[in-house]
Amino acid sequence: MISEVAGTTTTDTTTTDTTTTDTTTTDTTTTDATTTAATTTDATTAATTTDATTAASTAPPCIDDANNCAELAAYCVSAAYKPVMLFRCMKTCGVCNCTDNASNCAQMSHLCNDPTYAYTMITRCMKTCNLCAGGTCSDEANNCAQLSYLCNDATFKPTMQSRCKRTCGFC
Repeated sequence: MISEVAGTTTTDTTTTDTTTTDTTTTDTTTTDATTTAATTTDATTAATTTDATTAASTAPPCIDDANNCAELAAYCVSAAYKPVMLFRCMKTCGVCNCTDNASNCAQMSHLCNDPTYAYTMITRCMKTCNLCAGGTCSDEANNCAQLSYLCNDATFKPTMQSRCKRTCGFC
């Protein structure tokens, strides 16, 4: 065919056209793939960012409900005052973003309400003992904080266990 057509010019043009077409196709494909990849990456990043933002915005606020929590910080580990302190002074007592710091917390969960082990369980097994802010454990009564002195009273303990679980630490 080269000898029939006026020579090399036609062949060069055809080759150039083919090369240009191939290059254009390749460039277009590459551009499309890059654009698609960028779009996918952007969408994934946006979704991840949105999920993280949503998760962060739905977490309960880490605040102290009482004005004098800093002054009462020593009571965070007191067997008598622990339930009220952990409920009203979450930030001061360090129950926000809490986790278990010991690997055997599940096996020790029966000690969560034992005054002898209160300090250890609060500092090592907060999540297992349901001391984290926003847990599923809650009080049914509105005045549990005021009645917290009855949490371990033999006469009122059954009522407090059912009506003031969170305040008394019976979760």
